[in-house]
Amino acid sequence: MVIYETLGGLRSVAWTDAIQGILLLVGCVAIFAAMLWQYDGLTTAADYIIEHKYEIWKPPNAQDNRLWISTILLAFFAISIYPHAIQRIYASKSERTLKRALQFMVFMPFVTTFFMVIVGVISISQFPDLHRLKSDQVSIVMLQDLAQKIPGFQIIVVVFITAVTAAIMSTVDSALLAISSLFTQDLYRNLRPNTSQKHLTNMGKAFSWLFIAFMAYLAITISETIYRLFEIKLEILCQVAPAIFLGLYFKSINSRAIITGILVGLTITLIPLFGFNTSLGLVERPWGIHAGIWGLGFNCLTVFLITLFGPIFNAKKEA
Repeated sequence: MVIYETLGGLRSVAWTDAIQGILLLVGCVAIFAAMLWQYDGLTTAADYIIEHKYEIWKPPNAQDNRLWISTILLAFFAISIYPHAIQRIYASKSERTLKRALQFMVFMPFVTTFFMVIVGVISISQFPDLHRLKSDQVSIVMLQDLAQKIPGFQIIVVVFITAVTAAIMSTVDSALLAISSLFTQDLYRNLRPNTSQKHLTNMGKAFSWLFIAFMAYLAITISETIYRLFEIKLEILCQVAPAIFLGLYFKSINSRAIITGILVGLTITLIPLFGFNTSLGLVERPWGIHAGIWGLGFNCLTVFLITLFGPIFNAKKEA
């Protein structure tokens, strides 16, 4: 991934995304059909859950409802401003091509997410003894089981694993390119404004290699589940939402208010995330709400207060 991105840049990411998307769609459809056929569909899984895991069907309590609302808000404010997703807009050949692509792309998350939900539901009945961390590998466990029971299914296994890898690469390569651009254009270029574009490109490539090596190290050492890491990413990313949403529609907001709001939001978000195992007695989701949503609320409040009272304070200071 780092090699083709280093050689081809944003255009290589766009082409590989197209190929990976096709592989993902084919793999999902194939494994979905085989899974329903081999495991007798969702009815058998539902009957097992009713008999052995009835607590799953219980209506959510007040804290569960708060958590769901918090998760929806987290996804809305964070996923909608994915920097690597926005960056792909610039790879479009024309505005017409972009609109046609978005018309199809808007339905893909429903297709892929629905498939993974079905995998989770059926796996409860087929592999009831998976512990928390092992549940991250439920797709691979299910594929191994299907490969043993269905002759010739190994080919489908290869396609599906390729599709899963493609889905990971599709996100990571775009994110890596976005982070590299942020480093060269917003940080390095400000320190050395007379640097040539060729030098900036080379610095971006070198940064990509170092950054991906560090991320690989964290992936090996961190013991959290994939979903928990996904939540943490969204909780941090949503602190940027006020800068985009408010900045688009309220021209009176200045950069000082936005930056201060982001710093306040990040502080409130990160303290519970990294302090819940310490003597501080903090929890990851105070009152059942993600720390990132609390941070986002104080983020917006900070922006509002500085925007409202900042001019008054400056006027008194000048007087």
